[in-house]
Amino acid sequence: MSFFLLISNIILLMKARIFIGPYDHRCVWLGLSFAIISAFSLLIGSVLTPIWATTSKNQFGLYTCSTSCIKDNYKDLRTLVCNQVSFIENISEESDAYLYQSGCLMFEGLESAFYIYSIFATGTSVFTIIWIVSIITFSSRKITYYCGLLFSLLTFISQASGISLWIIFTNTSLVECPDFPDDGSTPILCESTGVRLGMASGILYGIICIAYIVVGKIARKKLLVVKDDVNYFQPNTLSPENKNVTVKKVWNEDS
Repeated sequence: MSFFLLISNIILLMKARIFIGPYDHRCVWLGLSFAIISAFSLLIGSVLTPIWATTSKNQFGLYTCSTSCIKDNYKDLRTLVCNQVSFIENISEESDAYLYQSGCLMFEGLESAFYIYSIFATGTSVFTIIWIVSIITFSSRKITYYCGLLFSLLTFISQASGISLWIIFTNTSLVECPDFPDDGSTPILCESTGVRLGMASGILYGIICIAYIVVGKIARKKLLVVKDDVNYFQPNTLSPENKNVTVKKVWNEDS
């Protein structure tokens, strides 16, 4: 009789496992963690990519030019070109002055965009690590759903803001690629690999954030009625009068 009782208990305990759809919720958290790592990999890829935007003759990275630059970074390039504007206005043709004026505005935007994206990318990296840690503790029965929710939103907002501001400050277009201006206005750059990777990372973070909210609500609701920290169930209790009779409920649903 005890053998059959043991088998009965095992069956009941297996049914008490927490599932999200057909999958054990820990497998779902593992899948979300891999997705977050994938989004983070896209972020790292964007930082390491040498080409973020282009003009008809130049290629620009996050930190400096990929082609046709004589200085190491945008700060030096901005200083060099902007200092030449007033000098050229006095000794050269008007068209040359306009060319340098446009170059000055372009490098000012690229320098500011580099600092902005660096700050937001660093924030995204920190938020990503905390988000993954919260998922690990959540799936090990520590209820940290709201901590994960906060940092999932911060991660998405940080990456989306970083790439958006980079595009705005550099005057980069996603749809057209005009020639370099000859009237002294700010040049419109053409997006390239770095921008695409940064945008893909932000979009993927947003999708994962939505998935986390949905999965987290389901898991949290089910975990609130579970007592055991290791096996995700409260063992069924035997009646003191008749140890062969099991209590109907596997766990207390009112707790």
